[in-house]
Amino acid sequence: MPLTRLSLPKILDPGTIPEYFESRPIPRHEGWDRDIACEIRAVLQAQRNLENLFFTWLRYSDQLLSALQATLSPSDIANLKGLEAEPRSAIPFIGIAPKLESLTLLPTVWTGWSDELFLKLKTSSADSQYTLKRLAVHLSYDDQWIWANLEKVLALFPNTETLRLAVRADMQPEDFFEKIASYSHVLPSLRNIEVQYTSLFPEFLSEVGVKSVTALKARYPHLEIIVTPTNQMWLFQRSQKASSNYPPTPFGPVGLRWSESWLKDLPAQNEVSAAI
Repeated sequence: MPLTRLSLPKILDPGTIPEYFESRPIPRHEGWDRDIACEIRAVLQAQRNLENLFFTWLRYSDQLLSALQATLSPSDIANLKGLEAEPRSAIPFIGIAPKLESLTLLPTVWTGWSDELFLKLKTSSADSQYTLKRLAVHLSYDDQWIWANLEKVLALFPNTETLRLAVRADMQPEDFFEKIASYSHVLPSLRNIEVQYTSLFPEFLSEVGVKSVTALKARYPHLEIIVTPTNQMWLFQRSQKASSNYPPTPFGPVGLRWSESWLKDLPAQNEVSAAI
């Protein structure tokens, strides 16, 4: 049976280990970064049917990632549809994946987001921005750049239909939903959105009410499914407009599984309406 999902394990990257911290010196022969990049490429080339790649959430050196970007070619991941990686680690893959449909940007490690990182992501995603349909972004309370520039990151993928935002902050969900509503012009095709919260004090988080949900729908005309931080799902008919006369249908609490086929398990909206 061909392998379709691969998780790259922890890779010994000499570029991230200062020599004075090493208990045992790690040899750094000339071209070590290119050698590791070639080994990763060989693994990918052996999996011709690979569709989903998870790049372990670890810190890798710029030297290794640059070598990887220079070594890989589109034929190495010709069938790749899904990628999960920290932004810096995702860049070498995004630009050469012709069939990429799903991207999960894991929390940044050590360095955080920056203008330089964003520009690299923008350059590498130029070819995949119109094929990508599912996008997930992790937001950390201590990374001020991503909070101030989330709109710019989302705008890189204008054809996104399913958006998942994993939030680690003390901002109330309704305030965050208001923030998302202001991004509607960069995601005109959005159909499904899920917001997950990781809070130190979850008992103090307020529920997202029907008013906020309806307001979000008003900004995103194609929106069909909204999942709030408390796992409450709201459904809209495809032809339904946002109006107090046509409120959304609650369905839940339930959590969405972030996978290629999660929509297949949802009941048809007319079935939900008939059951409630």
